[in-house]
Amino acid sequence: MISFAFSEDKLPDKSTKRVLICPLDWGLGHATRCIPIIEEFKNRGCEVFIASSGQALRLLKQAFPSSEFDELPSYNPHYSSLLPMSISMGLQIPKFLRVIEQEHEVLERIIEERKIDLIVSDNRYGCWNSKVKSVFITHQINIIVPWYLRKLVGNFNAKCIERFSLCWIPDWPGGQSLAGELSRSEKKNVRYIGPLSRFKKMAAQERRYDILAIISGPEPQRSEFERLLRKELINWIQEERSQRLGPNDTFKVSDAFKRKCLLVRGIPSDSSIQTGPIDEVDFLPATALHAVIEASDVIICRSGYSTIMDLSKIRKKAILIPTPGQTEQEYLAQSLMKKGIMYSEDQHSFRLDRALRKAKEYKSDVDFADNGIELKKAIDEVL
Repeated sequence: MISFAFSEDKLPDKSTKRVLICPLDWGLGHATRCIPIIEEFKNRGCEVFIASSGQALRLLKQAFPSSEFDELPSYNPHYSSLLPMSISMGLQIPKFLRVIEQEHEVLERIIEERKIDLIVSDNRYGCWNSKVKSVFITHQINIIVPWYLRKLVGNFNAKCIERFSLCWIPDWPGGQSLAGELSRSEKKNVRYIGPLSRFKKMAAQERRYDILAIISGPEPQRSEFERLLRKELINWIQEERSQRLGPNDTFKVSDAFKRKCLLVRGIPSDSSIQTGPIDEVDFLPATALHAVIEASDVIICRSGYSTIMDLSKIRKKAILIPTPGQTEQEYLAQSLMKKGIMYSEDQHSFRLDRALRKAKEYKSDVDFADNGIELKKAIDEVL
């Protein structure tokens, strides 16, 4: 925890709103969707502080190097390769409750030291304060869990959200909704702020790849997903190579690969692309990832909500493969496929050649024409 002592000549300007943004650190999605929120508060002249942990904190430090940061306790969820995800998460509930209590205590100290006027928490249940206006961000008002946990989880979620002054939902209401039943709510303290994306309009990119495969998510499923996609991509390239050269031709190193693929492994490490039958890179920063998405025909990825918002904004054709057992991703993938927006297959039955044929029938035709108007309205309300 960082402590701050303000000298008399450096006391905060009382006319400037001091905003604390607190995204959850389960993956990077909560952090990436906070980027346009942080930018909008900065555009209003607010002094923005950021508190998180793990990879989410590192990503936001890269995105906003001039901001000041605090570290919150990490939830550090463990995903079992043997137990169903609902049971694995259920067994960790006592640990999560302790983290919620701890982050609330840390938040109290940050508020006092930073003289915070407004808190914006993305799915951190402990980041609220009874004396400071607090906003909770979630696209999951209705959490999908097995029937025997539905009442318990639903009541807990509702009770936690009620502690906040407002709840912002990064979605549209009604038939336009990307999150479907997950985000449906008629409560008075709920505001729909429209889908959020860190990506901005980019000039047309020269086509570089037929397929961009983006690996993400927790272990052990991250590695399983990588092994599956690597195998399918290699088979697809070899099929093209045999069709082009013929059964009796000998492949030479100088022969160009006509089918081009890039595999982004989702490991925070080296960001240089290694070329080969499949181009590979461990990690790409946001700007580079956006550019390569724009330069690819088809994106294969998990069906996390932040990823869906990003791809929908730039209208990219996608094949979604939800993390096995993650009910939110499974629901989102099926919902978007029923709407004809993005094609989806289960990981255990995925076949690339079939998915590419099927995906031609779908297109990410989602209208983002509001240009952040609902987010601007929501920020006007809290300021």
